[in-house]
Amino acid sequence: LRVLESIGTRSSYFALLKEQPAALNRLIEVCAISGFLSRQIADFPLLLDELIDAKAFDELPSRQSFVLELAARTERLPADDPERQVEALRQFQKVAVFTVALADLTGRLPLMKVSDRLTDIAELIVQCCMDLAWQQMIEIYGIPYCGDQAANLRRVRVAVAGYGKLGGLELGYGSDLDLVFLHDSSGEIQQTAAARPLDNGVFFLRLGQRIVHLLTMHSAAGRLYEVDMRLRPNGKGGFLMTGIDAFERYQRQDAWTWEHQALLRARAVAGDANLRDA
Repeated sequence: LRVLESIGTRSSYFALLKEQPAALNRLIEVCAISGFLSRQIADFPLLLDELIDAKAFDELPSRQSFVLELAARTERLPADDPERQVEALRQFQKVAVFTVALADLTGRLPLMKVSDRLTDIAELIVQCCMDLAWQQMIEIYGIPYCGDQAANLRRVRVAVAGYGKLGGLELGYGSDLDLVFLHDSSGEIQQTAAARPLDNGVFFLRLGQRIVHLLTMHSAAGRLYEVDMRLRPNGKGGFLMTGIDAFERYQRQDAWTWEHQALLRARAVAGDANLRDA
């Protein structure tokens, strides 16, 4: 009844179910399997499209399938329209989580693999939001560089570490994301390449704020994730984005025991490959 009420104002959905008897049968099957799945469809009727294709019931979701789905939904969107980008990410998230839940609740995907796939979804979305935020920031402030001599500067790299359930590959359907942002800026000169250079420290603060905003902003399809940044060095009083060298010094010299315990589950989840290795 909830599904019928939610699609009742849109005759196109009833037409779809009438023209696609197999999709109608799958909808009935989904509603019989799980109230959770039927609520997902009632809240986001576009998921009915997923019932047209029998693959949703036959093929198991994978990271590669998520990569292809995400690319299809975002590749043609204008880079200067963050709201549409986030809306596309939210739609991707809804569909991807639905396919995982369907495989989970029909007994085709074991619990360990469910958390792996939910973690894959989160990592891909964090990477997308990082890329979006970076592009928006460098268009305004220029690319951040660093070094000891003006003639020998290098581009700064950024990455994200996931803590908690994200770091431990244990995400659930309603988990938030524990994130720590890192950069590798160092040297006498640390500023953006622009007519009016911006100090890298200010750039990183605004970049971090932008990433969090994209992850948590409300779109027509809801928000992507709740984000918790309190596990960064010095907690709420610390920099939003920490230098990798300062991060290491903090862990070796100043971190509390519980922070070392939290570090056991930490893992690089997005950003520059070399900085992630570091």
